[in-house]
Formats: sequence, structure tokens, C-alpha cells
Amino acid sequence: GLHAQKELHDIKKREEPAFPSTDGTTFANDGITKREYFAGIALATLAGDSVSWHNMMADRGGEDANAYVCKQAINLADELLKQLGQ
Repeated sequence: GLHAQKELHDIKKREEPAFPSTDGTTFANDGITKREYFAGIALATLAGDSVSWHNMMADRGGEDANAYVCKQAINLADELLKQLGQ
């Protein structure tokens, strides 16, 4: 239905290149996606802020610390893309 179409559109948009070619050339691989780029920024920010890190470690419920922080960064990237309408 309509919800499934929107979800597919959202997935395709977040997988677009973060830095696409603007000169009309085409490459087999345009580099990282918007999602990967935003998740990387979020991960660096989360890992570099001792207060955020401490709060996440308290909230992780026994999950591996690295996996938990990475999942949080991906969640932030997904939410940013959603809010941007991408």
C-alpha cells in the first residue's frame, strides 16, 4: 500500500550518495551514503562526549558497549534523514 511505497522511497533516499558527482560523470561507486555519513558524524560526537558516553553505558542493559553506541548513531542518522524528508 501507500505506507510500503513511502517506506521504500525513504530507504532509497537514505542510500543516495552523500557526495554525488555534480559534473555529470557517473561512477560505479559514489562513495558513502547519506546514512553512513550522518551515522559517522553521530558516532564521533557520541564517542567524544564523556557525558553522553556515560549515559549510554548506563542505558545499554548489558549489550556490548561498541554495538550499542553504533546502533544509537545509526538511529540518530535515520531520524535525521526522516526529519529532513529524505
